[in-house]
Amino acid sequence: VTVEESLVLVFGTLLMLVFLSPTKVVCNAESFTINFPLHSIDIPGSQVLELMMVGHPGHFLDLLWRWGVFPFGLSFRPFWGMVSLRGSGCALLAAPGYRNVYFVLEDPINFLVQIQRPLDLSARYRTTDKALVREGESLQSKRIRTVREDQTLRVLRQSGRRCEVEFESLKVRGWMSHINQLGYFLLTKDLDAGNCAVGTVGASDLATRTYGATIELPTLEAPGIGTE
Repeated sequence: VTVEESLVLVFGTLLMLVFLSPTKVVCNAESFTINFPLHSIDIPGSQVLELMMVGHPGHFLDLLWRWGVFPFGLSFRPFWGMVSLRGSGCALLAAPGYRNVYFVLEDPINFLVQIQRPLDLSARYRTTDKALVREGESLQSKRIRTVREDQTLRVLRQSGRRCEVEFESLKVRGWMSHINQLGYFLLTKDLDAGNCAVGTVGASDLATRTYGATIELPTLEAPGIGTE
C-alpha cells in the first residue's frame, strides 16, 4: 500500500465518520429527532432503553454490560457518532430496530434536566461518584462534607439539578447536585443487581413529554470537572 493510498483511506474514513455523526438533537413531545449532515431519524421516547453521559470509556463499557451488548453479550449494537475528547459525550441506546447514537452536548445540564421526570421521593438512591453536600440549595452555602461513591440516601425534595437528601448510614442531611456541571450523574436509583430499567436517564426516567428544544452539537472545549 502506497503513502497516497493510505492517505486516501484515512481521509475517506474520517469523512465517513463526519457524515455519520449527529449535528443536532431535537427533543419533541414523544421522540428524539437526530439530524445528520445528509439525513435525520426519529427515535420514539418509548424505544429509548437508556441515555447516559460518557465521561470516560468505563462509562460506555458499563452501559454495554448492563444491556448485554457485545462484547458482554450476543447483541451487536453499533453506535452512530464520533467520539470526541471535547465537551460532554452522551450515548443513547435504543431498542432493537432503532439506531444507537453518540453525540456531544453544549449544555448538558439543561438538556438532561429537561428530558427527565422529577426524582422519585419514595425511592432509595446511591451515589455514583464523590459528591459535595452543602447546608442549603445555593452552591455558595456552607459545605457539610464530601461523600464517597456507593452511599445510599433518600431524596427529600428537588429543585432542578439540586436536591435535599438524607444519607442512611452517614446520618448526614443536606443539599447536593444529582447532575454535576458536566452533565454526569451523581445519583442512580438503587435497583436489584442485574435489573435494567428501560427509559432511564441517570437517576430518573425519560419524561413522557418534554418541553421541546433544539440542541446544537458544535465542537466544544471541556470545562473543569467537579463534584456539583
